Amino acid sequence: MTNRIIPTAIINPDAPPESLEAKQPAIDNGAEIYGKSGYFSHEQVEQEWQKIWTDSWLIAGVSTDLPNVGDYFLFKVRSESLIITKTAEGIKAFYNVCPHRGARLVTEERGNKKVFVCPFHSWSFHNNGELRSITDEDTFQEAVICHRPGLTAAACQEHAGLIFVSMADQPPALADVIGLPEGYLENYQIDKMRVVRHVRSEWGSNWKVGVEAFYESYHLHAVHPETRGVMGDLNVQYDLYPHGASRMIVPLGQPSPRQADQTTVNEGLQYMLQEVGR
Repeated sequence: MTNRIIPTAIINPDAPPESLEAKQPAIDNGAEIYGKSGYFSHEQVEQEWQKIWTDSWLIAGVSTDLPNVGDYFLFKVRSESLIITKTAEGIKAFYNVCPHRGARLVTEERGNKKVFVCPFHSWSFHNNGELRSITDEDTFQEAVICHRPGLTAAACQEHAGLIFVSMADQPPALADVIGLPEGYLENYQIDKMRVVRHVRSEWGSNWKVGVEAFYESYHLHAVHPETRGVMGDLNVQYDLYPHGASRMIVPLGQPSPRQADQTTVNEGLQYMLQEVGR
């Protein structure tokens, strides 16, 4: 196994506008104080479900998690469960629901199945969504099953090693929605990376609290003081792109400007150097 340093964007104040490192124009969002009902209103939750979660492109996972035909993983959002699977034609997404009586087809988080068998009545489906068999088919009226009910597909596209899904009936073009410069995501070479560990943490809070907490480095000195020796938490570049995409460039492998000592290779930096074979 060899170590590789993945090329990423860097902070470059002099980068030309066409560069991937270019600082985006500042956006004035005003100073209005919004009501707090957006964090606990049940009505707001339903509006977000209809206008954001079920109408947007969501990152379901990475393509390299599905190297072989039949590989799958589950992607869950609120009450919805989607099967993301590698078929002979490519990666596809299906609602994790049997069209017969609505039972969940799959409960295991990930695995390899070229056939999904419903645990309720053992109807079976190929992993491309097509119906394979109906138990005791001759007992059904022809009019009930003549359309050969298969799995219901959700929009699914791969881009730069990422798998995107949308529950919208007619989602907008993915490239337009991402809104990032051409080649930006490809520059990270995610399609050459391998996930070595999956971690899930469940929070008893509104999802926006998590976004607001982690999409800034302002909290690092207080909440994660151990990072001061290896992260430049003050000289950070934030950029907002059209259609809602954003990025945060945080210098790694250098002490925080809050640290008086900017020259010693501290213990944290030693560990990072060793991790890349230096």
